[in-house]
Amino acid sequence: MTEGTEVADVSDVYFFHHLGPLGTLGYVGHLIMPLITYTTVCTFKKLIARGVYELRFTKPEGFTFIAGQFILFDVPLVDKPEDVQTRALSIASSPAEDDLLFVVKLLPGGRLGRWIEEVLAVGSSVTFKGPFGNFVLDRGSRPSPPSRDPSTSLRTGATDPLPQAGEGMKPGGLFFIATGAGVAPFRPMVMEAAKNFPDRRIDILFGVRSEDDIFWNDWLEETSNKHTNVFYHIPLTQPSPSWTGHKGRVQVVAPQVIGNDFTNKTLYVCGNPDMTTEVKRLALEEWGLEKRDVHVEGYI
Repeated sequence: MTEGTEVADVSDVYFFHHLGPLGTLGYVGHLIMPLITYTTVCTFKKLIARGVYELRFTKPEGFTFIAGQFILFDVPLVDKPEDVQTRALSIASSPAEDDLLFVVKLLPGGRLGRWIEEVLAVGSSVTFKGPFGNFVLDRGSRPSPPSRDPSTSLRTGATDPLPQAGEGMKPGGLFFIATGAGVAPFRPMVMEAAKNFPDRRIDILFGVRSEDDIFWNDWLEETSNKHTNVFYHIPLTQPSPSWTGHKGRVQVVAPQVIGNDFTNKTLYVCGNPDMTTEVKRLALEEWGLEKRDVHVEGYI
C-alpha cells in the first residue's frame, strides 16, 4: 500500500483475525479483535528521490506486525484539519527494527502528499491503526526440481553470473518485482527471506523511470554484499544516455535477469495496478508459474 490508496475510516469496524499455524495473521477465523489506535512520533523526514519521501516514526509499545503488512495513518486535510481520513502505507522496516520506516511517492495535490510536505515535521505526533494485510512471505516449501542451465544477470552497472547448481543454492527461489514506492514492503520481506532461506536465490527487480527516481540503492547494494544469495536489478524506462544498466519495463526485464528460468520460483509483485495486473497475467500464462506461487499487491 502507498500514497493514493483510498481507504475508508474503519475506526468502528471489527476485523476477524486468526493466528495461522505459522503465526501469520489473517482476516478469517473465530477470534474477534477491535482495532487499536496507536500514537507515534515522527523522527525523520527526507526527500530521497524525485517526489519520494522517506519517513521514520517511533514504534509504539505493544505494536507488532509481519513483514509486508501495512497500517492506516489518520491524515487531516491541510485546509480543514477536522476532516480526517485514513491513508494506507506499507511498513518498510523489519519487525526487529526499533522504529517504523515508510517511503511515500507523492501525488501532486493529494491529501497525504500535502500533509507530508506542509504539515508533518520531526516531532509531530500521528495516530494510526493496524497492522493489516496478507501480503507476507509464504513460509511453505516443497521439493525442488532440477534447475536449468543458468544465464548471466546484470546488477546496476555490473554483470554477475547466476549461481550454478552445486554452489550452495537450491534451485528455485524468491523473485520480488516492484515499481516506485511498491518496493516498500519488500525491504523487510527480503531481510527476512535472506535470513531464513540462505540457500535460495533471491532477486529484487526494482523499476523506476530515470536515475532521478532511484532510491535505496545503498541498501540494495549492502544487502547484496552481505548475503551472497541476494541479487538486485534496477531497470529504467527513461534512462539517460550514460545509463549502463537494464532498460525497459519490469515485465519485459524480468525474464532476462533470471535467465528466463522461473522453475519453482515464488513471485511477489507490488506497484501500480497496470504493472501488477500485467505481471500476474504473464506469470500465469507465459512464465509457467502456479497461482499459489504468485503474490500481488497493487496500489492506485
